[in-house]
Amino acid sequence: MQEWLSWLSLAALVSTGLTDQEATLAVNTNKGVHVISDHFLSLTLDPEILLRGTTSLGAARTLNMAKGLAPAYLRLGGPDSNRYTYKMAPDPGEQTQNYTITVPHWIVVNQFARDTGLDLVVCLNILQRDGDSWDPTDARGLVAFSDKMGYNLGWQLGYGNKLLDFTSSSSASLGLFLHLTKATFRFS
Repeated sequence: MQEWLSWLSLAALVSTGLTDQEATLAVNTNKGVHVISDHFLSLTLDPEILLRGTTSLGAARTLNMAKGLAPAYLRLGGPDSNRYTYKMAPDPGEQTQNYTITVPHWIVVNQFARDTGLDLVVCLNILQRDGDSWDPTDARGLVAFSDKMGYNLGWQLGYGNKLLDFTSSSSASLGLFLHLTKATFRFS
């Protein structure tokens, strides 16, 4: 049945689309129909790369390739973003977990963004919870440190939140995120 419909559709296209008449198409190149953002091309850096140290963000080759993509957004996030934590002031002697981004990591990624002309957007861990609400403790430390250092960045709460049931998050929890980011979001 489906094959028959395909043949019928093809016959209809051929019979109406083919004519012996000439057609002229005029394209106005003086005015655009739609203008896309200069940040249309953007990329993602999985924090795992940063934590494993498998790629040197300071290498000349890496910097030159990334500069060629600017202007663009560089999103620091990946499939495991909802597992990462940020410790801007770990306790002396404290062992950090495999998913902990520390001050040296943070300085490297921000230096990379600045040196390449990319605008950094950071995925925050939405699964850090205090009961039913999002716990912004790590995010507050990260935002405060970033502000102190003069970093210009954007924030994203979570990464690909298909698995997260937003109905269990309180509006107050999401309001905290908006309040936290409103004062620090500086993209023009």
